[in-house]
Amino acid sequence: MAYIKRMESKRTGQVTWKAEIHVNGVRDWDTFDTQAEAKAWAADIETQLRKGTYRDTSDAQKKTLADVLTSFRDEEATDRRTKRASKAEIYRIDKLLQYDICKKKLSELKRSDVKSWKETRSKEKNQQGNPLSASTISREIDIFRSCIEYARDEDDGLGIFLHENVFSVGRRRRNKKPVKVKRERIFSKEEKQALLKAIEKCRNPQMRLAFNFAIETALRKAELVALKMEDWLYPEPLLYIERVEDLPDEKTGERVFVDGTKNGRKAYIPLTPPAIEILRSLRKGKKKGEMYFDKLNYNSLSCSWKRVQKRSGVVDFRWHDLRHVAATKAASELHDPHQVMKVARHSNIQQSSEYVHADLIEIAKKRAAAHERRVKEGRLDDPI
Repeated sequence: MAYIKRMESKRTGQVTWKAEIHVNGVRDWDTFDTQAEAKAWAADIETQLRKGTYRDTSDAQKKTLADVLTSFRDEEATDRRTKRASKAEIYRIDKLLQYDICKKKLSELKRSDVKSWKETRSKEKNQQGNPLSASTISREIDIFRSCIEYARDEDDGLGIFLHENVFSVGRRRRNKKPVKVKRERIFSKEEKQALLKAIEKCRNPQMRLAFNFAIETALRKAELVALKMEDWLYPEPLLYIERVEDLPDEKTGERVFVDGTKNGRKAYIPLTPPAIEILRSLRKGKKKGEMYFDKLNYNSLSCSWKRVQKRSGVVDFRWHDLRHVAATKAASELHDPHQVMKVARHSNIQQSSEYVHADLIEIAKKRAAAHERRVKEGRLDDPI
């Protein structure tokens, strides 16, 4: 037996429809925005009960969205690739828990609730007093969507039966900005000199060594500051790579080492003579287990680099762009894309090719020189 009841909120005046079903001693209910949706749900549940395919929704009627968000924060958000990413996601979830939508039971969540929350959120401002961007709201919607999927997951989640994920419904609004092109940024000779001059003013004596070492090896920040004495397979010109978390351990303040590179794979890289000289200068007086760049950690390197950027006047050049410089340098020396891929530690040649950037001026000079040779040899064909 199905019962459909009209309900009106005394506080807001909003009208909803409650559908309740009783079949063979089993009771279930839900609320909807329209009478048609309530009738359709009741008919569907009644059919499921009579066919024996009914799924219990009692957990969805007990747990609130806040319960799921909290569980997702404690179980999933703490297990991101880096501590900084986990900390950022936990911060966002804690902010989302303050909204009224989180007080609703999972079974009561409707598309209209999501729409109302988005309208409320879009009227708010950020810490700088500016309106929130659409991308900020989209990221928060992604968190809600992931939480509901976590709640529905029977293997690794909470195993709560829900008819749909209301945060997945409808088109997502996107910024009307041009699609970002692939980054192609390497420094010129003048920019390199400006950066080196700015590095000389750093208090940390290892900044210049770290800068030059990254150009030779294409190491990321987290990989560079994790180098220990035993990582160099001395006397072979090979270096084992691991990384550290971008935030230290909260209790001890020590570096947290992670086996493998960014993608989780163990990696060795070949060392160039300049890179070997830098390691030799750093290993003097050090014992096994000590760090090569013992005066640098992830945070100090990041902060020092920001100051170097500001002092140098070089616009839009990131530390990660040194990987582009290193890959381009390796390509000019090796002339073999497979070997360049090994230096940059990419999984395929196409990815490495995006890091190799040809100097168009140098190409023009080479073609001009080739043209001059053909002129002298009398092999110049008339192009017209």
